Amino acid sequence: MIATSIRMTDADLILLQRAGERHVGFSLTKACPLSCAHCSAATVPASMRRAVSMPAALVRRCCAEMPALAARGVRAISLTGGEPVLCLDDVAALSRAAREAGIRTTLVTGLYWAAGPASRRRVIAALPDVDRWNISWDRFHAAEVRLTDVAHAARAIRDTGAAVTIRVAVDDPATPEDEAMYDRLVDAIPDVEIVVQSVRPVGRAGGAVPPADPPPRAAGDVSAPSWPCLSTGPLVMPDGSARPCCSSMIDEPDHPFAARTAADGLAALHRDWTDDPLLLLLRGIGFAPIIRLIGEIAPDHALAKG
Repeated sequence: MIATSIRMTDADLILLQRAGERHVGFSLTKACPLSCAHCSAATVPASMRRAVSMPAALVRRCCAEMPALAARGVRAISLTGGEPVLCLDDVAALSRAAREAGIRTTLVTGLYWAAGPASRRRVIAALPDVDRWNISWDRFHAAEVRLTDVAHAARAIRDTGAAVTIRVAVDDPATPEDEAMYDRLVDAIPDVEIVVQSVRPVGRAGGAVPPADPPPRAAGDVSAPSWPCLSTGPLVMPDGSARPCCSSMIDEPDHPFAARTAADGLAALHRDWTDDPLLLLLRGIGFAPIIRLIGEIAPDHALAKG
């Protein structure tokens, strides 16, 4: 049975928190050729790529600022979207600049480009500085990306010496179809790391299901995570604005941290993220204690009411 939750020790939590402090994400585009209904990003068709992708000038500036990020202790970046391979030259430039600064690069891709051997060779050969490829494939992607192509791409990537992880999105609890797809994946690529995560009602997935009215809450009840926030670090959006992480708040421009941008440089953005008092509290104690405190101080506040 597929597990959709994990247990971790205090030591595990500390390791994850420290990894987030040493990581910066870049969303290169909001465009994607795929139309998976479960996607956590509010993507648009690939035909709109030029209008919704990171400008060339910002990409060049981010490349030039990789040494400054490294000086702040950043050791890893992730390139995501949308589908970042639509911006292949930008992925190549950012990963090359990161490697030259001693920073590792992870690329997140849905493998739309893996349908034939020539396309696979072209993309993989163009990205020699990507250290890890995070491949998204599950029952949602299966309608548009064949498992055989996933297997061929994963093996070709590993032949270059890069690492491969396949990320599988499932319902919580996992459905029989999820279980069957997972078993097919394991049988096809038995020696590749597979990470399972549950589908969340955000991004395109959030628009697929009408929001339900929240159930009534008793006084003092806080419907919020009671554990520290596991942020993966700041995320630079295609327009240069910022988000506090690549999780469910990626498409919420009104989040307080969205006032930060990459305009003053990546090092300044990273400093703002590490030093922001609210984010420090969230990473230290989580949402629930903060919302309880708001309820005591300002019981009529919207957060206190859920």
